Amino acid sequence: MSDDIPVGSPPVPPGRHAAPLGWYPDPSDPSRERYWDGWQWNRSTRPAVGSAGPVGAPPGQPAAYSPGNIGNTGGTSTGTSVPTTADGVPLASWGVRAGAAIIDAVLLWFLGLLVVGSIQRATGADVRLEAAAQRYQAYVFESLSNPEAFDAMHALSIILTRDFYVQIALYLAVGVLFFTIFHAALSATPGKLMLGLRVVPVDRGTQIQGLAWGRSFVRALVYQILARFSVLVWLVLLLDLLWPLWDKRRQSLHDKVAGTQVVNVKQGAQHPQGMMDSTRQTR
Repeated sequence: MSDDIPVGSPPVPPGRHAAPLGWYPDPSDPSRERYWDGWQWNRSTRPAVGSAGPVGAPPGQPAAYSPGNIGNTGGTSTGTSVPTTADGVPLASWGVRAGAAIIDAVLLWFLGLLVVGSIQRATGADVRLEAAAQRYQAYVFESLSNPEAFDAMHALSIILTRDFYVQIALYLAVGVLFFTIFHAALSATPGKLMLGLRVVPVDRGTQIQGLAWGRSFVRALVYQILARFSVLVWLVLLLDLLWPLWDKRRQSLHDKVAGTQVVNVKQGAQHPQGMMDSTRQTR
């Protein structure tokens, strides 16, 4: 069996401009079937179901299109063990989906900079955000020399301004609109289109039209909320890691919650008397 993707397309049924997606006789191997995704052949194959061609067809010629060629089996593809939808369409692998997500993330990053940046420049928010960042940085560095004077709530109030929240909302809106429009109109984002992927309702892999607007919106909203939340989690984690720099007890945030501190046993071994005194005090 050849690994090359065949050229050409399946026979086009009467009244259609192109062959619908589904399983067709493999042009490279008449004893097998190959999946046609509506645009091109892909690498998913399986043993041919039924005869290799209609009655009276020349030997070795592919069978003409018939509705039975689409979705003959579901669950898995017996040729390459590729998981499929219930109607026989191969599911995208994690690696390909990750590749499409990276492409979309890069495109969305540039789009966000363009749209949100334009709005911020028009409203002067970019200047205010830059000034707030500089004040926050100056306050943190000043606190390093005098940790006891550090006020965490004051530090947060410097950076968490109205413009900061508006910026998050704008990026969220751009992301939701990006995914909603592409999935509703084309059933795929640019990254998915480049890698031959499509988003469909569960077990309706042969659906060609885009997602319903409501379904597309919900999918985009949940994905963007998860993405933005993960960014906030990383910011909180970074703050937790830096907190001992200005805390007089050198506690991280999770130390404060648990009521713990981290000690250096090696340094304590150089001052055994201090450790013994501490032991007596805790008895």
